[in-house]
Amino acid sequence: MAPRRELRGNVRATAPNENENEEHADSAVLPPPPPGGGDGGARAEAAAGAGAAGPEVGQGQAMPDMTMLVQAIAGAFRAAVAAAQGAGHQGDAGVRLPLERLRSLGGTEFRGLSAESSEAWLESTKRILGQMSCTDVQKLGCVVSLLQDDAYTWWTTTISGMAEADVTWTFFQNVFKRRYLGVRYLDEKKREFMSLTQGSMSVAEYEVQFVRLSQYAPELIPDERARCERFRYGLVTDVKMYLLATEYVDFDVLVGRAKDVEMNLSLSAKGAGKRAAEYSSSGGRNKRGRDQKYQSSARRGGGVPARGGGARADPSACWICGSRGHLKRDCPRAERVAQAPVVAAGNAGGNGCWNCGSADHIRRDCPRLAGEQVRAPVVAAPQRGRGRGRGNFQRREEGGRGVAHVVAIQPEGGGKARVYAQREGRNDADVIAGTFTLQSLSLLSLIDSGSTHSYILREHAELLGLPVESLDVGVRVTSSFGETVVTRKLYRRCPLVVQEHVFHVDLMELPFYGFDVILGIDWLAEHHAVVDCENKRVSLKLADDYEVVVVGENVKFLANVVSSLEASRMLRQGCEAYLAFVMNPSSKELRVQDIRVVKEFPGVFPEELPGLPPNREVEFGIELYENTTPVSITPYRMAPKELKELKTQLQELLDRGFIRPSVSPWGAPVLFVKKKDGTMRMCIDYRQLNKLTIKNRYPLPRIDDLFDQFRGAAVFSKIDLRSGYYQLKVKDVDVHKTAFRTRYGHYEFLVMPFGLTNAPAAFMDMMNRVFHEYLDKFVVVFIDDILVYSRTEEEHEEHLRVVLQALLENQLYAKLSKCEFWLREVVFLGHVVSAEGIRVDPQKIEAVMSWKVPKSVHEVRSFLGLAGYYRRFVDGFSKIAAPLTKLLQKDVKYEWTEARQQAFEKLKAALTQAPILIQPESGKEFVV
Repeated sequence: MAPRRELRGNVRATAPNENENEEHADSAVLPPPPPGGGDGGARAEAAAGAGAAGPEVGQGQAMPDMTMLVQAIAGAFRAAVAAAQGAGHQGDAGVRLPLERLRSLGGTEFRGLSAESSEAWLESTKRILGQMSCTDVQKLGCVVSLLQDDAYTWWTTTISGMAEADVTWTFFQNVFKRRYLGVRYLDEKKREFMSLTQGSMSVAEYEVQFVRLSQYAPELIPDERARCERFRYGLVTDVKMYLLATEYVDFDVLVGRAKDVEMNLSLSAKGAGKRAAEYSSSGGRNKRGRDQKYQSSARRGGGVPARGGGARADPSACWICGSRGHLKRDCPRAERVAQAPVVAAGNAGGNGCWNCGSADHIRRDCPRLAGEQVRAPVVAAPQRGRGRGRGNFQRREEGGRGVAHVVAIQPEGGGKARVYAQREGRNDADVIAGTFTLQSLSLLSLIDSGSTHSYILREHAELLGLPVESLDVGVRVTSSFGETVVTRKLYRRCPLVVQEHVFHVDLMELPFYGFDVILGIDWLAEHHAVVDCENKRVSLKLADDYEVVVVGENVKFLANVVSSLEASRMLRQGCEAYLAFVMNPSSKELRVQDIRVVKEFPGVFPEELPGLPPNREVEFGIELYENTTPVSITPYRMAPKELKELKTQLQELLDRGFIRPSVSPWGAPVLFVKKKDGTMRMCIDYRQLNKLTIKNRYPLPRIDDLFDQFRGAAVFSKIDLRSGYYQLKVKDVDVHKTAFRTRYGHYEFLVMPFGLTNAPAAFMDMMNRVFHEYLDKFVVVFIDDILVYSRTEEEHEEHLRVVLQALLENQLYAKLSKCEFWLREVVFLGHVVSAEGIRVDPQKIEAVMSWKVPKSVHEVRSFLGLAGYYRRFVDGFSKIAAPLTKLLQKDVKYEWTEARQQAFEKLKAALTQAPILIQPESGKEFVV
């Protein structure tokens, strides 16, 4: 018994040592060893000994204690061995067991998938690793162990030459996203986040999408305040309006409040529906009748009864005075109000009060109206259906026409107020709108004679920092959705600029989204405005009787245009700016699944090249002259913009596996060439290497020979390979010769780069081998341009399928956006080919016609080169061009004479009158 107690004491003494090194904590948790060997025999002996000694102990737990003892000793021993072996052997103890656990929890191997699947794999793996509480070192080891095939090759290529300290878990995530998600995918997700709104989703569903997409645009929400603002901006209007009065800095609080508002609105809507149903079943009027009465009351100036501050009329209250003690038919004011239209109708001059029905005075002199104004001094609202929303209010449809949405505005104290309608349509005949300026900010303004006061949107007032006054009596503004906001802010004497003239205006804060500014009757009356509704014109008088005429703009396509200085100022104030370009929505985007035959071969048209090309029969080699020594050129100086673009393109090439770090003695400099679309193409200046390279004399096809094959063809399809040169490998022995030097390192190409002297010949060789049996039958190839031609659509269907199958089998990939299918006329190599024949591309003719008079021999050579490309279309081309050709001879002084000017103009005229050339068909007669 004594030895056993001493042994137990030793175990308890050494047990803490197992936890001293947390890096090997997992290695101490061992699976049960197989029976009959190793630790199994020791366990059996220990178990037997424990069983024999059990009665002496008298606790009945000897055998389990000994089993635990042996497990602990074995675990401590393995941890000690792993620690002694050093960092180089941590993989077995620190990674193997977590990897086994990772697999058991659902971790899967990765071989390179689509962007969506790759993202899902990464997120799933990160989630499992988070549950395992692994260190970053273990996470990296586990994930790399899951990479298979091309994915593992990509990873080893990426980290080759890197310092071990730089290869981290964070680094892996970044390069993985760039490689398998791609910049285009990440940008698309970012744009999706930028345009995200709640729409028909619930707040909870909107929150899920918001959180998911926000990870792609962290720069747009740098802090909690910005996160809350963007989330609130995307909410539907009826929820958002309840949240405008508070500035939120806690995202969870904002989301919780939005959910509460959504729930309350839902309950209110259900309650209103139930009351309306009860009222209808008790013999009340239908909805259309109520709406008509409601709007009629508004036009007469009657009050708007509200329940709980909302805008919905309570069916149990009087529709005339708002009291709940009686209904409309019993209202003591009903008779007076009913007489009002009769008085007005019976008076040709329009006399009579529309407020109380009296014929002794008109409405503006009504004592009852004056009393109401005393009780509600700050009632600001348009009263006729002229206000126009800016797309934030929903549009109801009834009989195909938009129905006005009523917004009630009333003093906080409970007095009665006018109503005004707010609709989405802004281009109707009864709308007069224009763009006016307030403190250099262009504002879309509505001129509304039905509004008693003028307004400015809250955001613009805060942005401009307008001096504000607080009113003693606040105004409660309630929309038809039940959204209620109390406003007490008034901005006095704001200098509004209309056609370079300043008109001062008192503006109240507009709490709802609509026009930027609403100019009401107060402003129109102050400036003696004359409104011509038919022509949408408003005439305003200045102090010197000078008249300013405002013509309503077509706001359907209205946009605020600001100067560059104004744009710079807005950016400094924190406004967001985006680079936009004009698109033609009528042009349908080309999709594989929409094209006959092509839809059978989606694998030929990937979004990006899948990786390094396969081993082919032809590989690009660089054969040098004897006794050649390596040439290395200092990198060219670049502008900051070019350096930024260089870094981006280098990273893309690294991620795709097309280049790798190099230690080659060769080194060519890099420069940029601007493309037609304004982007920059990275080019390697291989001129020194090309001078030392033995030229490959593989022939490129003659252009006229290619066009001779099109006789009788009527249907065409053109296929352009995606980054064609990158689909051909460089021979391993010649990779070091492609090295190039940059500000950010020394790299070499694993695929054929642009700029090497033998690249076109090598690529042409490969393409001829791929399409050898089909050439000049129904397909012609010029480097990476493929043209399929047929006499009929039936033939073309078969020919196109054969060509696409050949591309698929040889793992050659095309760029769909540059391909054209099933054409009757196609532009190919600067010519327009059709069933009628071949003619010059009009765009090329335009380039020739706009060519300025040459000022040097170099410019003459360039002009003759372009014009000479189409010499077969010009009868007597050599004779016409002879005066210009003489300038290219040596020892001839450059002198631009009248004869050369005539030759220059005659060549341009001849090209504009170039005929259509028809290729003769064999077996048919033709005249020479």
